[in-house]
Amino acid sequence: MIEYLDKLDKIMLITLNGNGDPYWDKVMWMYTGRLIWMPLLLSFLYYIFKQGWKEGLYLLLTIVIVITLCDQISSSFFKPFFERLRPARQEDLVDVINIVNGYRGGRYGFISSHASNAFGFAVFTSLLIRKNIYTISFMLWAAVTSYSRLYLGVHFPGDVLVGAMVGVIVAFLMYQFYFSFRIYIHNRVGFDSPEPPYQGVLPKLTIWVLYITIAIMLIFTNQIYPFFLKH
Repeated sequence: MIEYLDKLDKIMLITLNGNGDPYWDKVMWMYTGRLIWMPLLLSFLYYIFKQGWKEGLYLLLTIVIVITLCDQISSSFFKPFFERLRPARQEDLVDVINIVNGYRGGRYGFISSHASNAFGFAVFTSLLIRKNIYTISFMLWAAVTSYSRLYLGVHFPGDVLVGAMVGVIVAFLMYQFYFSFRIYIHNRVGFDSPEPPYQGVLPKLTIWVLYITIAIMLIFTNQIYPFFLKH
């Protein structure tokens, strides 16, 4: 069964991996990085602290815990436990798949931290905000983030699928914790209401920054790509 799933994973990777197109190599290289998303992060920080500094600090701490859990579960538990080599480090695949800029990632790839972190953030904040346009936008953002790892040849589909599942589970559990703990400390740290003030409040600036960032990547790829050669 394991051998069959491994073979299926390799077939799917070869199908979904990039074809070496210079334009998409550059786009996916930038998309999978962190620097390109700094304006998005800053716009989201503005949104949460706009609701009040206590609200902002509490939510920021919770989001940091969500990302930390997703990242550590992926990197400190799954990867060393399963020790599954990344596609870019398997001899039977290196000459078959597209590897961008010689980037191969760490030794082990199961599960994808990028997928786990992205879906953890997207699902947790979607549960908090509960606006359809936000949920759709950031779930698509997380999905493309996961796909970018396949495109670069550093993860198998199974890596990102399980990584996404871990992110979703962590997000749901942390949302329950966030909501329950918020009610508990309602009268102790000065929250005006036990209900989160973010529900139903669309972070319009964050949505616009997301779309504009993607548009800039797609339109001005050749001009801005040199700034993102290093992750």
